Amino acid sequence: MPHSFNKIWIHAIWATKMRIPLISYSIEKQVHQFISNQLRENGCPVRITNGMPDHIHALFLLNS
Repeated sequence: MPHSFNKIWIHAIWATKMRIPLISYSIEKQVHQFISNQLRENGCPVRITNGMPDHIHALFLLNS
């Protein structure tokens, strides 16, 4: 009766090249939504996405 249970949370960070502040307030929500949608399409439930003008954080559950 082998059973496996895994729950691996990933904290990923994406940064702009040379940490140039390219993510302006006007596109910030669109970028976060895009990353969330891409992760969900790959079966990874997203807890939160957030960031700064030069990087983005995402906390999501790794798909088994």
